[in-house]
Parts: sequence; structure tokens; C-alpha cells
Amino acid sequence: MKQTKINKITFWGNLDESKLKYLKNKISLSFKMPIKHTEDWKKCSIISNFFTDYCTSSMFKNKKEIKSILSTIINELIENAIKHSYKDYNEINIFLINLDNEIIFITENIAPQDNTNNLIHTMNQLKHSNIESLILNRIKNNFMYNQENSEIGLLNIANNYRTTIGARITPIEKTKLNKIELITSIKYE
Repeated sequence: MKQTKINKITFWGNLDESKLKYLKNKISLSFKMPIKHTEDWKKCSIISNFFTDYCTSSMFKNKKEIKSILSTIINELIENAIKHSYKDYNEINIFLINLDNEIIFITENIAPQDNTNNLIHTMNQLKHSNIESLILNRIKNNFMYNQENSEIGLLNIANNYRTTIGARITPIEKTKLNKIELITSIKYE
């Protein structure tokens, strides 16, 4: 995989970046989550269920189905942020923006360059590849080469739940680290 040198804030993925300009003032809920890799998987589920309940509290149509989908997506995004965070940074930030018939979910974490390059590669493939065949290839590579950081979870939510995903990546000065903002848009009726 090609190394990508990031000198300024850049955006990758299949989400329309222009949508993000107006969102920071519309945050419905935000949360900081400490990372302790061996203990937090259950906490991911608790937090995703809390965000899901918050999102669906005033819904009347398809509430059960939407709750199940949102919980799965949010849990995957939180786990992804935890797995790909640099070990010396012990928090991730989670933001929820609830719009009419759309939910924007953002996770922020600090990642090393290898994880950043892997995410960029995945985001580029979201725009240009058949996601189902991409998932199958990554499963095969995981099995054959014991590969880590395959981003299969992100690909699954993009494929199975008709989400759009983007990543805004900001280099951290004088380090080989990047701030990753993974932005996911989920539309519902």
C-alpha cells in the first residue's frame, strides 16, 4: 500500500464534504471516551445504545429497525476509533448531529501514519470499487495473511446500511500522527 504524506487538512471518502460546513453548530450530543483497549468493548456497546436511544427517542415510525441499524453502525465506528488510535492518546471524541431524516455521526481519534494510510486507501476504494467484492477480498487476505486493520467493519456499514462515509485527516505538527475525523451520514424515513 502506498504511503500518503499529509501536509494539510485533507478529506477522503464518498461523503459530500460541503455538508460539513454547517454541522459544527448543530451538534446534538458529544462525548469523550477514555480508551483502555482491554476493557472498553462492552462500554462501546453501552455508548452506542445510549446514542441510539437519544436519536430515536422522538421517532414513531420504524423505531425498532432504526435503533438496531444505528446501534450497529455507531458501535462499529466507536470500535474502529479505539482500534486505530495511537497508544499514547487515551481518548476518542464522539459527536452526534440529528437532522431531519438524517443522522451524522463523527468519531475523532489520533492515529499513527500506518493506520492513516490504511484508512485513506479504504476511503479511496469506497468511491471506486464494488464494496461487496472488496469485503470478500479483505476477508480472504485476513485469513491467508493474518492481516490486521482491514477496515471490514467500515466497508460493511457502507455496503449494508447505505451510509456515506468520509474522513477528514489533519496532521499533528512535529509528529508522525494525524487527527482522524470519521464522519458517517445515515439517512432514514
